Amino acid sequence: MSGDVNAALDRHGICNAGHSAIVESGEMLARKGAYEFDPPLDAGIADAVALLCKAGVETFESCEGGIGHAYPEPTIRFHGHEAEGFRAIAVALAAGLSVSALRRVWDIHGQEPTGPWWEIVFATKGRSG
Repeated sequence: MSGDVNAALDRHGICNAGHSAIVESGEMLARKGAYEFDPPLDAGIADAVALLCKAGVETFESCEGGIGHAYPEPTIRFHGHEAEGFRAIAVALAAGLSVSALRRVWDIHGQEPTGPWWEIVFATKGRSG
């Protein structure tokens, strides 16, 4: 694997939009050590993160969901303007992923909204059957 994939992700594991690297599945990249996330990606969401990164979506948080995880369902958070969520959902659906929700999110910190960013939520881990 060339260093192109490393160039597509910054030191925080955030995708840099506009890259043209060919990205293998997230699990394959993680096993090869082609990129590192701190903390490492959950195996159940790694392929979806890699897919969105390949499409130029600027992800910043993900979780495979379930008991003992930060989210109840597989979720990826990403940055972008008004249309970015629709672009990300189009990429995910075209790849056969089971999307259950797309959200525009503002967290409240100190009584003030912070954000917005996008969340895409999947019905299951991995591809739809």
